[in-house]
Amino acid sequence: MPRLSLPGGLATLPTDSQGRLHLFAYGSLIWNPDFTPVDCQRARIYGYHRHFCVRSIRYRGTQAFAGLVLGLDRGGSCHGMRMTIAADDIDKVAPRLFEREMSLPVYRPTCLPVFCEDRRPVLSLTFVADQTSAYYVRYDPAHTAQIIARARGARGTNRAYLLQTLKALQDNDIHCPHLEKLAHVVQSPGSG
Repeated sequence: MPRLSLPGGLATLPTDSQGRLHLFAYGSLIWNPDFTPVDCQRARIYGYHRHFCVRSIRYRGTQAFAGLVLGLDRGGSCHGMRMTIAADDIDKVAPRLFEREMSLPVYRPTCLPVFCEDRRPVLSLTFVADQTSAYYVRYDPAHTAQIIARARGARGTNRAYLLQTLKALQDNDIHCPHLEKLAHVVQSPGSG
């Protein structure tokens, strides 16, 4: 396992027998990974679910009006994409990935078993929401929709983030009723 100087308390990265790094993507990493994976497969993790539980004060909101982005929150399961990073690319991809995901103290880099269609678990890096962080929130669906409909940050509207994530999931044949319902509410007249 490669040893890199990475934030978040993770000393080593989980690599396979070929030295590749597997990453579980559940939100914007699916449609905007900022690297080229050598393989992508639909996958599922257990013990966590996709949830708009992370306050965004930069990318999809501001200090004055924080937006919401996705985190992996405890409980249930989550379908997403297992992305494989070539061994030769880890040294350049991992630091950028950690810089992006760990810019605020809200995610914990975590190694979890991820299950693809062959049902064999593959240890993969993912970023789990830290429930003790000041940026972690739990709002009811109506309040979540109101925030997403109005928030805007350096990378665009919170609404666009939701819709791009939903489209990426649908493009990969991943059905997410929670996001579909949220998108319907956010796009309804009078939501923003």
